[in-house]
Amino acid sequence: MRTVTMLTVTGALLLPLTAAAQEGHVEIHEFSQHLFPPELVMRHQRHLDLTDQQQSNIRQQVRDLQAQVLDLQWQLEDQQQALGELLAQETVDPDAALLQMDQVLQLESQIKRNHFRLLIEIKNQLTAEQRQKLQTVMEHMKQEQQRQHEMMEHLQYREQQEQTQHLERMKRGR
Repeated sequence: MRTVTMLTVTGALLLPLTAAAQEGHVEIHEFSQHLFPPELVMRHQRHLDLTDQQQSNIRQQVRDLQAQVLDLQWQLEDQQQALGELLAQETVDPDAALLQMDQVLQLESQIKRNHFRLLIEIKNQLTAEQRQKLQTVMEHMKQEQQRQHEMMEHLQYREQQEQTQHLERMKRGR
């Protein structure tokens, strides 16, 4: 469970890439193309020929992050609940709500900062050759996402054409 949480939250740093890909935009933020999420490294560890020391270091860095983030997530949940209580009042004090929102944003920022540090530490564990292999993998993933997006657009276009033709036939049949 902790691994799933960590992987989910780590993905938040690369979320702009994922969201853009889902929208059909395959733009990669400049920093994203140089960082590698732990699940990507783990998934390709044999291809990368990671040493035992690299695997051990990365696992420890992930465990350290999980411990840090777990505490921050508890604090974040508490602050979000407090914000919800403020907003649920009949009349909301804007200053109190904004102050509470600042607390929420500060914790979210700390979590993202910790994840960003992990991505940097992982990159620093890898050799130039391993980083290049991962960049190639990411490029193939980006191309596959683009291909799937284009395919979906084509299918949607064809479906619209078929619906239009069907409506026209129905109009003529009246």
